[in-house]
Amino acid sequence: MSIKINRFELTLNAIGIGVSFICFFHCLLVITIFLGLIGSNIHIIDFFEDDLNHFILIAASFFIAFFSQIRSRTINNSKIQKIIISNKKILIIGGSLLSLSFFVSEIFSELLIILGALTLLSMHINRLLNLYRK
Repeated sequence: MSIKINRFELTLNAIGIGVSFICFFHCLLVITIFLGLIGSNIHIIDFFEDDLNHFILIAASFFIAFFSQIRSRTINNSKIQKIIISNKKILIIGGSLLSLSFFVSEIFSELLIILGALTLLSMHINRLLNLYRK
């Protein structure tokens, strides 16, 4: 039995896993620093404290998640293509959590980003597992 995997879809989901993990890891670091569990002299934190960099990472995470879930199917062997978005509920929940993070501040924003990043991370992993099961 041969496995057919769409390379573009595989690449998008792999990139999505990477970006979601970076969001998750960054926010986890911020919370541990806030709680005083580790020192605040980690230089990667400075990069993400810039609001523009923060926005770019969150927007990239959402758009990669969105585009990685788009599928097209032929309808009844015709030339008409049907566009399907997989994992709509997970995508909406993860995107909403990431979007809400812009409207709250400090630790609450970080918690929403952690939840949104984990939601999108699970979506990408689920999609990759489904690709390998085909």
